Amino acid sequence: MKRLLCLLLCLLLLPIAVAPTAAEETEPTVRVLLSTGGASTLQVKLSGKYSVNGKTVSGGTVTAKLADGKITVSHSTAGVLQKSSGSVRLVRVGTSASTKLTFDNAKHGTRVYYGDFVFYNDDGTMRLINYVGMHHYLYGVVSGEMSDSSKPDVLKTETICAKGFALAEIEARKNKYFDVYDTTTSQLYYGYVAGDTNTIAAVDAVWTQTLKYNGKTVKTYYSTANGGQAITPRIKWGGTSNAGAYWFGYDPFDLAGSTRNVVLTIDGTAPKSMNASLYAFLLEKTGAKEIVSVDMLVGVYDPKNPTGTTRYPSALAPQKRYDWTLTVMDDAGKQKQVSFSCTPAEVKAAAAPGASGTVCFAVHTAQHEWKLVWGVSSGHRAGLSHRGAGQMVKKGYSYVDVLKFYYRGATLFDENGSAIESTAAFDFTYDDGTMPFTTAVPTAVPSATPTAAPTAAPTETPPDIPTETPSATPTAVPTETPSATPAATATAAPTPSATAKPTDTPKPTATPKPTATPKPTATPKPTATPKPTATPKPSPYALRGDADGSGTVTEADAALVLRYVVSLASLSGDALRAADFTGDGTVDAADAAAILRYVMGLK
Repeated sequence: MKRLLCLLLCLLLLPIAVAPTAAEETEPTVRVLLSTGGASTLQVKLSGKYSVNGKTVSGGTVTAKLADGKITVSHSTAGVLQKSSGSVRLVRVGTSASTKLTFDNAKHGTRVYYGDFVFYNDDGTMRLINYVGMHHYLYGVVSGEMSDSSKPDVLKTETICAKGFALAEIEARKNKYFDVYDTTTSQLYYGYVAGDTNTIAAVDAVWTQTLKYNGKTVKTYYSTANGGQAITPRIKWGGTSNAGAYWFGYDPFDLAGSTRNVVLTIDGTAPKSMNASLYAFLLEKTGAKEIVSVDMLVGVYDPKNPTGTTRYPSALAPQKRYDWTLTVMDDAGKQKQVSFSCTPAEVKAAAAPGASGTVCFAVHTAQHEWKLVWGVSSGHRAGLSHRGAGQMVKKGYSYVDVLKFYYRGATLFDENGSAIESTAAFDFTYDDGTMPFTTAVPTAVPSATPTAAPTAAPTETPPDIPTETPSATPTAVPTETPSATPAATATAAPTPSATAKPTDTPKPTATPKPTATPKPTATPKPTATPKPTATPKPSPYALRGDADGSGTVTEADAALVLRYVVSLASLSGDALRAADFTGDGTVDAADAAAILRYVMGLK
């Protein structure tokens, strides 16, 4: 069995023939796996001319059917166009803006798409892949992730983030048969929405710009809301990729976007001005008659390691302990300094019993000021917050400023390679334990970088957003989302055939959009506060390397990881984390090899 697995390792790691990567084209092509609901027969309505296997058809309907191991593609008037046991490509002919495809998407309803369609035989399951240029792809993602009524600079921010995430996925999945899902597993992708004229204008203005760190494109994760504290991909998923591009810290802009966030402010020099219930709680804890001053308040993420680590800083939410130092007055009128510790739960019960946020932390926001926060998040919290971006733009910041706020180490470049700098001074300072404290509080200064003139758009008020359980796969979170990820149900990872590959015909040049009347945006319905769930059962994937959850690490785990690496099996959640045997934040052939060596007693 062990010898067989070693042979399997060698075979599966052989190069797999794939379509040309984005670097080989002038405009990157994105391969989007569309949601089909597992149907074995798919119908696509044509507008304009398309070709299949050298045969050109115009208008009508193309039907693809998978039966007896073969895909048969036929046209409503021209009959059978091609049969294949692997894949069939429907190629766009010409550059007319009216040449497009209409498909009834299982997740998103009837949608219109530019680019080509590839019908793919995935080991007996029909897959549909949209080969589309980056420009048109961004139309579909920004329409999926954001409301068209959002302010122009919010839409521009999302455009840059969606592009960075897509480019990183193209590079990471160049040996796979598709790059991204059309769901929140990657980014919501709605195809071409002609009525989203504000979105189209924003994408047109900035789609050639790219956020980079150390010369490389930043994989720009984003989420709907971070609950008042932005985190980094390293904190969320481990690894060091783009570690210097991201920022970790207090986000007052996100907090300002929802009435469900609870913030208690403590003025250390005027303690009686704090929440009355909190003041009473402190009196009870210290046994004092009066609190003269609050001298120090520190939140601790891990009581066993109160100074924190690089991946898990002490200031990380949710914190487990609050350490207080107060000057108090006793019944005899004498002052003394006292210190004590308590849990956030104790403070919440006493002073904020109605708080529903799970992002709870204490932060030093001014020389003698602290804030206790219970923030409501939605998504993975890494990178940009859609809610925070909306609030920043309302305060006069540009999309360049927003990107600089959330990706502090990165730089925005135009298509010619020139840096686009932000000169904004953010209107707060704080001490999060990672940077020098300053008492200076500059006011908001719009970026000096010229941007496209804003077009008139309805005022955007980010809605209150319920807490969302993120996908196990790092996603760029979604609409009521930003994020990059966003709130539709994640599509399960497909299990592609190891031999069938789409034919890659160069994509026609992207064409200008048709003019369309903007569509009205439906007012989102309020979402009920989620009821608390029962304590989850322990995960079966308790051992590193135990990818199949059997309770032991065996050759079967190595084989499963190998199948995942070449897209012959899917892994997510705890199983995906268990598969990362080397602990480098990525599941690849090295993990399979390490598991196998461990099983064989070589490591």
